[in-house]
Amino acid sequence: MSVLLQLMLIAFSTSSARPAPALVLHTNTACSAIAKADVERVLGTKVSEGLGHDNGVESTCEFMAPGALVTVSMQRLPNRLNLGAEIETLKAALAGSTIRDASESGTRAFFVDIAGAGTQIHIISEDHQYVMVSVLGFGEGERPSAAAATLARKILH
Repeated sequence: MSVLLQLMLIAFSTSSARPAPALVLHTNTACSAIAKADVERVLGTKVSEGLGHDNGVESTCEFMAPGALVTVSMQRLPNRLNLGAEIETLKAALAGSTIRDASESGTRAFFVDIAGAGTQIHIISEDHQYVMVSVLGFGEGERPSAAAATLARKILH
């Protein structure tokens, strides 16, 4: 199973070139990377305290609201991804989803817009650091995309 597809499944459950700069993670766990207050401020709604899942390789934190879920996932990937193949696997697994480029500042990043659910932003650095922010249940379009991007920037800077 594709690495990104595995990470997506986690989010739905309870990648003249210069080297890209490393993502700057200021924490070791997803729940310490973003505060409940930050999620509430960005989304304009109350959410639960973050529920963390850490296994030494990946760290995930979930914030819940009625009918909605925000998931932050962080990890260092063991190898460079074939990002094109990973994206094709995501498209096949999530029928009706669309992929939009969100790369900036030397990182590979993209949105996955999931019809009827929301948006995710995936960010992969050249040194294999990976961050995903999923905003589901808050509608479609600009609102969840802007929220996901804002929360990802908060985690990375």
